Amino acid sequence: MDPSGVTQKILDANSNTISNKTTSAWAAQVSGALYGVNLAASYSSVSKGFLPVANTATGFKKTKLYTASILSDGEIAAKPDTTAWKLSASTKVAGFDLGASYGSYKVGKNDGVKDWFSFADQAGTAAVNQEFKPSEVDLSVGTKIDEVNLVVYYINQNDFTKTATGETRDRLDIRSVASINF
Repeated sequence: MDPSGVTQKILDANSNTISNKTTSAWAAQVSGALYGVNLAASYSSVSKGFLPVANTATGFKKTKLYTASILSDGEIAAKPDTTAWKLSASTKVAGFDLGASYGSYKVGKNDGVKDWFSFADQAGTAAVNQEFKPSEVDLSVGTKIDEVNLVVYYINQNDFTKTATGETRDRLDIRSVASINF
């Protein structure tokens, strides 16, 4: 991924502290259905570099890599020097859409060079030159009542970040979403 526009201007303004402005990634996914259950297995690898392989309009928080999970998206799955794998399953039972996934990530040291997220960290709490291995479990239940789509997500993320002092942090999130298609 080679930057352009405002992102390129930021990189140019800080060129004395950023050595590798290019990041690349590849991903693969195998999917299919077995007895009414949709199954998928995916793997991705992001090179060392500065920019995440993610959407600049979202502040690099969203990526199209198959290994992205709900919270382990652009900031983890697309982070430079990261490899990941993910297993997922979904099915329909009695009018409910059920989903489950497990993603495992290995965030490398990136040759001790800051990436976009650690560079933007004004508090100085981001980990640089430290490896960590986050993982995420996502469970979902959804249904439709009249014209309203309802979904509840349970998200459990282990070691989602590592601080400059080496401390890892976990988080648990429950999301409820109601939407109407029009």
